[in-house]
Amino acid sequence: MNIARLRLIVVLIMVFSSDVLISQNKDLKPFNLNFNREAVIFGSGSIATVTAFVLLENIKPFTPEEISLLDPGVVNSFDRKTIGPYKEDYLGDALLYTSYLIPVSFVAYGRTRADILDLALIYGEVLLLQSSINGIIKGAVQRTRPFVYDDETPIDKKTTTDARISFFS
Repeated sequence: MNIARLRLIVVLIMVFSSDVLISQNKDLKPFNLNFNREAVIFGSGSIATVTAFVLLENIKPFTPEEISLLDPGVVNSFDRKTIGPYKEDYLGDALLYTSYLIPVSFVAYGRTRADILDLALIYGEVLLLQSSINGIIKGAVQRTRPFVYDDETPIDKKTTTDARISFFS
């Protein structure tokens, strides 16, 4: 049996067994919110968001002179494969923005509908922390996007601050 199949079996067993265990206790409240803990998380996330905003707002776009000095040969081999002309990714954007709506599906499920306010608070905290960590790293690292190295990419795309914030998203 290969390792991928074994992992799939383990995950399926965990998913189905947890559903069976949860369904045995209808009164189970899976979330235990605490005002002090939630205030610390929300406050930390807010501070991190302001930090990310300041870092991202202070990024200077590339000048044409800086772009002319960029050498694709110094890009690591993993990233070098992604160098290519700029192109709009409408499908990727649509998937990203609609994924924010997935938690709305909890309203449709009877057992989670009663916990929707708790879920909304937790989801808000996750979004706040995730987006601020992402922004802080992008603002601090200022990694060049691969399309900047490509000669076919229009100069107006290369001279935006977005061209300097390539990191995980």
